[in-house]
Amino acid sequence: MIPKLSMLVRFARGQRGAAAVEFAMICLPLIVLLVGTIEFGRVLHLRNNLAYAADVGVRAMIIGKPDEEVAALVNAAFSGAGELTPQFGNTAVGTAHFRTLTVTYSVSLLIPGLSPDGFTLEIERGLPG
Repeated sequence: MIPKLSMLVRFARGQRGAAAVEFAMICLPLIVLLVGTIEFGRVLHLRNNLAYAADVGVRAMIIGKPDEEVAALVNAAFSGAGELTPQFGNTAVGTAHFRTLTVTYSVSLLIPGLSPDGFTLEIERGLPG
């Protein structure tokens, strides 16, 4: 009976495999954090590209280019995948009237299951007139 008891005590005090168990417990949250950081950076990059494309469109509107040409310039300035949907409109704030350009882009996330349809980024720029 004593040999079985000493084997049980040795097993309870043994450290073999402890690092593997600790790594398994920590690895998944770290991978999720890493992938989330990469995804956040990708969406932020897309938003910056979208803002640049909207700025290019507003500059074209300032010099009086037609809406079709502005839409083509906005799509050419965007370096992301897919087409943008620029929309033109007018708005008033108090007595000031503005011509607006709203650019939208549908983002699909790379992480499956977070948001099956993704979400939409939207940038709006206005110029007096």
